[in-house]
Amino acid sequence: MPKIVDHEARKAEISRVILRAIAKQGINNVTVRSIAKEGGVSSGTLAHYFSDKNEMINFAIEALTEGVYVRIEQRMAACRTAMDKIRVIVDEHLPSPAEESMAMISLAFWSSAVHDAALAERFVQIYDRWRGYLERHLREAVKLGEIAPVASIKDEVDLIVALTDGFLVSFSLNPQHFSAARRARMTEQIFARLTA
Repeated sequence: MPKIVDHEARKAEISRVILRAIAKQGINNVTVRSIAKEGGVSSGTLAHYFSDKNEMINFAIEALTEGVYVRIEQRMAACRTAMDKIRVIVDEHLPSPAEESMAMISLAFWSSAVHDAALAERFVQIYDRWRGYLERHLREAVKLGEIAPVASIKDEVDLIVALTDGFLVSFSLNPQHFSAARRARMTEQIFARLTA
């Protein structure tokens, strides 16, 4: 009897392999062959699911992004305040030291997006979604009186995004300079300025 394969589960597993390979080698250096080696599969197996490397990378980006937003929604369901929701959104975009490979994946995507118009456009879409979440819950926080009205919600959103991205880069490239306690203290400044 032929073996039954769950193709969606298999693709999800392959997406994790792709992301691991990107974290180790960077987008520009990763190849179909190196992805196959990372996953312990043949290039032919990958060809069954994807037509080329770009399709693999796009699939992995989608899987990674959707995974983040599934976790955000799950965690926000337990939040009691709008500010707690904002903390969740920031936290999910700022990997912990235990998730350093996720930070390396982000850095690899950013550096490639500078020279790849399609990847840059995908990042605009991803960031628009992130900004939408932040804007919605900042407006909710103002409406509920958790924070004082601000001159521009959009400016506050972009400041949070810029600070979070900056922390991600600093924490990832110079981890010995930022203990877990120091990371937490610095990240808290994002919220302290809103509630001051």
